[in-house]
Amino acid sequence: MPDLIIKPTATSGNKLILKDQAGGAVLTTADSGATAANVTLASTTVFPSGKVSNVFRLSDNTSGEYQANVDSSAAKVPADAMSWSAISGRHYLVNSQSIAQPWANGTSSSGRTQTTRLYVGTTNRSEGDTQASTSTDTLLFDAYIGRNLTAATTTGDHGYWLMNMQGFFTAGSTATHYVYLTIHSTTAINSRFGNSTYQPWTVIIYEIMP
Repeated sequence: MPDLIIKPTATSGNKLILKDQAGGAVLTTADSGATAANVTLASTTVFPSGKVSNVFRLSDNTSGEYQANVDSSAAKVPADAMSWSAISGRHYLVNSQSIAQPWANGTSSSGRTQTTRLYVGTTNRSEGDTQASTSTDTLLFDAYIGRNLTAATTTGDHGYWLMNMQGFFTAGSTATHYVYLTIHSTTAINSRFGNSTYQPWTVIIYEIMP
């Protein structure tokens, strides 16, 4: 059938206005283009490739401080994983901010360093879990932080570090996904993670259309 065209009289300023049952305008045309108002997009709405389709804001300020003692074989999860619902095929940009505290354990050493890693996966992780392999989930960022002193010492000389980590991945399934950290040290140092009301672990995740 031929196209059905609805348009106002061809005079500048005339509009085509579609209203809902309550009388509210949901679509109003202008001389060029239109404005939609009070419109809810269905979950099946297709956005252009490369556009942000959702933003997830996650925060944890209740886990408190967690310390992982020196362990050359495994890393520890310092706080419960946080979750969001991912959609298969969509891209996710993950931004994480947390506090790290490499801490001397009384053994003479010049190093005050630790490893902090950012992971995502479809398996929930809890505070204190062991993460023995970097291939268990998707590793987004692997940070080695701290400092080296001029000489070995048994004194504390610890540090406080604001960790900003970022990575991206494409979801392989439509499912609940989890983001979590691990901390690890192989020197004479205890790795620490800080979490409090005014120093929360925060994660912002941008969902991007493929």
